[in-house]
Amino acid sequence: MNAQSHPIRLEDKHVGTQIKARRNTLGLTQSNVAEALGLSFQQLQKYETGHNRVSASKICDLATILHCKPSYFFEGIGEDIQSDVPTNHKEAVMLDYMRGLKDEPLRALLEIAKHIADANAHLQPILKEKGAGK
Repeated sequence: MNAQSHPIRLEDKHVGTQIKARRNTLGLTQSNVAEALGLSFQQLQKYETGHNRVSASKICDLATILHCKPSYFFEGIGEDIQSDVPTNHKEAVMLDYMRGLKDEPLRALLEIAKHIADANAHLQPILKEKGAGK
């Protein structure tokens, strides 16, 4: 088996997912982080997808750049559910706000979010038809 065809291991994919989640939480681009590491953004992309394994020294460099402990990248390894891992900066900010709410305001926020999502789902076909939406 050559280097291009090796199977992606779940552990490598997990580490990559954690790198991407942390990068997005901080609002950084692949280019920002890759440049700080002295790599191409394509190499960072391969780390984030699990196609290339990240060395221990790169894990430490990433932890410094992404302002976290090296162990962050291994948190939850072997667990299937990662529902509280934000995938972008907006999600991270929203999650921080939500975690600070008491029960009643949180319920109200969830109800508002549901109404917005329902309205968005209803409007998307109309907007697409008019060429105004995604």
